[in-house]
Amino acid sequence: MWAIEPNNLWLPDYLEPLQPTIDMPIGGETPLTDRWSTLPLQAIVDAVAAEVPALVPFYTDVDASRFLCNFIGYHAVWYHDLHPDPADPVWVVASGHIHVGDTISLPNAELATEVTVRTLIDYIDPIIYLPGDFDGDREINLPDHAAFAACFTGDGGGMLPDCDAGDFDDDGDVDCTDWYAFVLAWTDPGDPPPLAQCPAQRPATAPYPHDARKNRYISFDTNNAESGPVAFRIDVKECRDFPEAAGISMWLGQPDGNDVSRVVDAAYFTDTWPAVLHVGDCEIAPCCTYEMRATSDGTAFTNPFEVGTILDAPPWFYGDTAGVGTGDLPPLPGFTPPNQILNVNDVTAYLLTAKGDDTPSAHVTWVDLHGLEPGCVPNYILNVADLQRILFGLEGQLYTDSTDQISPADCP
Repeated sequence: MWAIEPNNLWLPDYLEPLQPTIDMPIGGETPLTDRWSTLPLQAIVDAVAAEVPALVPFYTDVDASRFLCNFIGYHAVWYHDLHPDPADPVWVVASGHIHVGDTISLPNAELATEVTVRTLIDYIDPIIYLPGDFDGDREINLPDHAAFAACFTGDGGGMLPDCDAGDFDDDGDVDCTDWYAFVLAWTDPGDPPPLAQCPAQRPATAPYPHDARKNRYISFDTNNAESGPVAFRIDVKECRDFPEAAGISMWLGQPDGNDVSRVVDAAYFTDTWPAVLHVGDCEIAPCCTYEMRATSDGTAFTNPFEVGTILDAPPWFYGDTAGVGTGDLPPLPGFTPPNQILNVNDVTAYLLTAKGDDTPSAHVTWVDLHGLEPGCVPNYILNVADLQRILFGLEGQLYTDSTDQISPADCP
């Protein structure tokens, strides 16, 4: 028997003294008081059953045994209930009792004990150890930021004493990869103060109208005007019609005069990125989600900023270029963003934008759908090819129906 007892209800003995005397730690306990185990009951049962097949571990709702076995269990959970607070210097994370039958062989008992202890350690490790929490107060805030900065050694720089809380990836140093994990773990409001050794900042949402989801472009706030030279990596998180593209990683190249970057094979570092960067290339397809990361050294990356292309507009989605007209004049768009509806407004938005004067129009990245390069890379030029794609959509054609559109995974 390997019985993990969830409830310890210490019953009176048969003879006097029926309960512990008052000089004992639990002498003042009221008889029949419930004390509940905080062990990971099911996890222990599953682990012992898997690794010690000769045993049948279990737990029951209530254990009503008497004398020593239940007294031991009751004492353990009573002490836990005295010290359940993480701020307590003698915080008890988990406690409980396991009733071991007298027919279990010593080898099986030893193995089951090892499995149980290992399972318990796996359970409490993420509770008692909070990476980034140098002072043990279960928060990651300004004192921890100061400690992290003092512990910073850089890639391959080794560890300083009492700095384990800063090594998020357990690679034996405290570097920029750990810093970006520290930023993600921050518990105070807002973001932590910058760290000079890791200047790259996470990309951010572009201001209106560039935050709109588009067919063949994604746009974001580069958010690194004071970071020095940085490069941007783009990863395909998912594509509805091209699942094989998930996981592709690319770099962003030097932007052109329209603040448009294309995908390149090597990192391009500069400190003159535009405030808002547009990305249009073969790999940017409708109904896809991308993650943008900045880096100062090509090794450590900021936490990802997620941005996506156009959402599905049943029964069509390719060609949704705008919502409804607003009458606003440039530089404001004269239309609301794409609205998952494909109709005459999308044609009108394209025509007014292609006209190129001061009439109400959309932004070029909303309506530029097609180019002549392999993969139909959008070229920031509006012509009949873009209008044709909208008309194809109105006819019910999908992005994947066109033979000249290819999967982001197959882009040259």
